[in-house]
Amino acid sequence: LVQNLPGKTGAVPDGVVVYDIAGPLFFGAAMKAMETLEIIEDSARVVVFRMENVPVMDATGLVAFESALARLAERGCAAVIAGLQPQPMKVFEKGHLWEQPGILLFRKSLDEALEAAGELVHPHPKAA
Repeated sequence: LVQNLPGKTGAVPDGVVVYDIAGPLFFGAAMKAMETLEIIEDSARVVVFRMENVPVMDATGLVAFESALARLAERGCAAVIAGLQPQPMKVFEKGHLWEQPGILLFRKSLDEALEAAGELVHPHPKAA
């Protein structure tokens, strides 16, 4: 269900971990997936959740996901969700889980997610 994918996606920036979540995300599957997050190395500053292969998600899956996001935030770790399909996106919206700059981002593709994650880890100085 969840696996770290270093080197199997484009360029994964230092400090970024990519997890692939595939299949329906209901409570049992979500709990197992989120337990995996407990082993994230301390050097991770951003976790990218690759979710294009999650066709459906229910409210119990969202609760488990929210709990994991809260634990990541407590550790100062941001999250980027990539490739969310329409039904899971509706679950996120109904659960009032919106983008929060610097904490939780949504991107359409893995490439866009990796770019956003890299910016979170190594921000570019703003032009004056």
